[in-house]
Amino acid sequence: MNVRKKMQQTEQIAELARIFEYPSHVKMFALVSQSRYLVKKGEAQITFNNDSKKGSKVYKLWLFLFNDVILIARKKNSMLPSGGPPFEVIDWAKRSLMYVNEMAYSENTIFLVLLENQSHKKSGKRVELSIHIPSQNEHSRWLQALIPPTEGDGGEKIYEEWDCPQLICIKPYQAVQPDEMSIDVGDVVKVTKKTSDGWSFGERLGDGESGWIPQNYCDEIEDEHVRARNMKHQYKAIISHQ
Repeated sequence: MNVRKKMQQTEQIAELARIFEYPSHVKMFALVSQSRYLVKKGEAQITFNNDSKKGSKVYKLWLFLFNDVILIARKKNSMLPSGGPPFEVIDWAKRSLMYVNEMAYSENTIFLVLLENQSHKKSGKRVELSIHIPSQNEHSRWLQALIPPTEGDGGEKIYEEWDCPQLICIKPYQAVQPDEMSIDVGDVVKVTKKTSDGWSFGERLGDGESGWIPQNYCDEIEDEHVRARNMKHQYKAIISHQ
């Protein structure tokens, strides 16, 4: 990415950060970051499926999808003389803790699960949303934004920037091919691609060098990626028995 575009994205994030306010029951999120950018935003009709108090009421809310987090916000009444930020965040979740239930279907509706939300009223709980988007085109574009491709050619597993696992080297490996990377014990590699025959492609966090490495020379770090993956598997098991 060129420097100018990176600066424009950072400026956009700084501007977006000023349009949000957080009520007392929602944990504040520090939005400004040089690595963050907006993927898609828009208004939708949202139903909170697992909230008995809300029942089946439909809310007009805004979704702000960034590369690593999603914010759900309510647009404040422009007729009221508040003078503050125009949007009130009602919940948010990291993208690694977000899951689209593709097994459920309803026309122009996306079934989104926040595996761990950030509203203090029910912080850390699973929240299920039905997001209805009347336009078929917008529905398709939201699906594409929420579910990026994960399979490459030859059974490769492709990871998004916000969902990359990390490996730590447990025994040295000396690169044999030009596209491989030599690693030493303790090196930490952010993995962006895995193949079914035991190889991973990634970037070493220490110096930014990238290349292919054998997975059996490494252990996967038990981090948020692993926790999120386990939560997704748990949720899939739950809905498969319903």
